[in-house]
Amino acid sequence: MNNNNFLDKNILLIDDSKTILMFLASVLKKEGYTNLHSALSAKKAYSILKNKKINLILLDVVMPDIDGVQACQSIRNTPETAHIPIIMVTGDDSDETLKKSFDAGADDFTTKPINFMNLNTRIKSVLSHKEKDLQILNQTRYTAMNDMIDTLAHQWRQPLAAISAAVLDIEIAYELDELTPENMKSHLKNINNYTQDLSKTIDEFRSLSKVESKAKEVNINKLLSYTMKIISSTYMSQNISLEVKEQTNLKPIFAYPNELVRVLLSFFQNTQEAFSKVNKDSKKTVQIKTRQDNFYTTISIKDNAGGISKENLLKVFDPYFSTKKEKNGKGLGLYSSKQAIEEHMGGKISIFSKNNTTEVMIQLKMSEQKRLQKEGI
Repeated sequence: MNNNNFLDKNILLIDDSKTILMFLASVLKKEGYTNLHSALSAKKAYSILKNKKINLILLDVVMPDIDGVQACQSIRNTPETAHIPIIMVTGDDSDETLKKSFDAGADDFTTKPINFMNLNTRIKSVLSHKEKDLQILNQTRYTAMNDMIDTLAHQWRQPLAAISAAVLDIEIAYELDELTPENMKSHLKNINNYTQDLSKTIDEFRSLSKVESKAKEVNINKLLSYTMKIISSTYMSQNISLEVKEQTNLKPIFAYPNELVRVLLSFFQNTQEAFSKVNKDSKKTVQIKTRQDNFYTTISIKDNAGGISKENLLKVFDPYFSTKKEKNGKGLGLYSSKQAIEEHMGGKISIFSKNNTTEVMIQLKMSEQKRLQKEGI
């Protein structure tokens, strides 16, 4: 990958010292970077981030009002900016400061006084990794689209079969001279209803394929019901039962519903594939729970499809990791789901496995709701 491709990237410099900002900008311009933006405070940086498409942030750790660690955490917890790589700039390279920075979501750091050769190397390295992540993300979208087409095909089978049966009934009745106006009207009404169902399914899947630019108010229980409706026919065909335990008084939250549905569908499809490998006579169960407290809105999906080994559990979120032996096992589903929940929605996703069970837990932070609501307006 040609590092010169990065020279036109938008880089945001954040430091409370105007002198340091001017010096940083001057040196980076000499290196060939052409799109530099400066902010003397975190608040000013937030304003720039809201109006500019920033590709990289250089963030000073020590600043008044809102320090660099707090600013880093806020940027990470904001869906629109969570994906932007951040390099912390600090005069304190103690283990404690570095730990706080990385815990807040920093990608890298450089120390003061700044070694500009080192900084330039770090900038190009971070941007290169982000470029690779973007390529993987694009691949996951193609994979997700293929999965959605498979699900759509399942959704279409039943109404298409019913339409075919209705047409066959009409043909038989006509051949036997038993076709009455009432029978014809009844069959045509059923065919019309089935075609409307097909049209509605197409509209729903077209909506799901769209990338949302703003967060929206979401009722998690309703969103789960909608997702389960999509996979219900597939699950029924494999005798997989769904057990739902919802907290009934959930407050609506702000999130990206289409993206959240795609993530949930990915997990349901993974579970379906896992069940295809177990004994056909065994009881196949997926337990779905929702709950909410002052900190998180949580969705839990637990199956008894055989579990995941300890070795594989450590690698399930790695890009391209897959336990599938067939060619279409690209291993991008869990990686992209983690990116969507943690980087785009500021949430948390975990997988646990014990005995023959696997549990996926999605946690969406309640602390992000006011900000998400503001951005959704």
